[in-house]
Amino acid sequence: MVCGVLIAMVLVAVIIVILAVTIR
Repeated sequence: MVCGVLIAMVLVAVIIVILAVTIR
């Protein structure tokens, strides 16, 4: 479903932000 894809994209974005903050 489209909703599933959107949720997956949001989760990936959140993980990337967390990793970026952790690296800093």
